[in-house]
Amino acid sequence: MSIEEVQASIVSYIQDAIESDEGIEGIYDKQLWLQIEDDQTREELHYVIVESYVKDLQDQEEIIDVMSLYILEKETLGENNWAQKGKELLSSMVE
Repeated sequence: MSIEEVQASIVSYIQDAIESDEGIEGIYDKQLWLQIEDDQTREELHYVIVESYVKDLQDQEEIIDVMSLYILEKETLGENNWAQKGKELLSSMVE
């Protein structure tokens, strides 16, 4: 199996889990998006995973913790557009 095939398989697995809304916690906990080499695809999937994960959370503090970590990571990496999207998601989730 080539690297491209492995990458496509990982992306497909993550997308299937997101669409079925099953296994998001495991994908989040294992940080599977880090296995994706393409920067844009990795960042898009990371955001969608975090978005799906926090929407399943009931505890406001946990939502804030998860989103704060996401935003801090994106700011540290210089991914300001993704950090802003994280801030917007956080403000929409916290009442």
